Amino acid sequence: MTGILKEAVFGSLGTVFTIAMIVIPLMIFIEVFKRSPFWNNFCDIISKIIKYLGFSKNSAIPLTAGIIFGLIYGAGTMMDEVKKGLISPKEIVLINIFLVLSHAMIEDTAIFVAIGANFEIIFFGRIIITILLVILFGKILDVFRKLA
Repeated sequence: MTGILKEAVFGSLGTVFTIAMIVIPLMIFIEVFKRSPFWNNFCDIISKIIKYLGFSKNSAIPLTAGIIFGLIYGAGTMMDEVKKGLISPKEIVLINIFLVLSHAMIEDTAIFVAIGANFEIIFFGRIIITILLVILFGKILDVFRKLA
């Protein structure tokens, strides 16, 4: 019994340490990046890509924040954009769908790869599924809007 408990404790501590070694440097990088002039340039580039999914440039900031930093950052920036009236109701739904499926892509992928997952399957699988579902739901929302 003691051997099982000892293995569980040390195994768990090893996993926590591995996650901390990935998450802490990423969080420091994120905070520096958000305050750099590169952030706005990055969002401009993202807006050129996301327009093909039915998003406006105003959706670039919440999408970028959510994809890189996670759901809380994405939701926080989306709330700011919504309060300013810069994001349409359709975009709010699509941003939520996108971020539920593909939030914290760097952090999550790094953690899963560190414990043995395949990078290509995790990263590209999430992106492809997300893009397909956002396109599908965008079309569904358009149909419902025309019916209303």
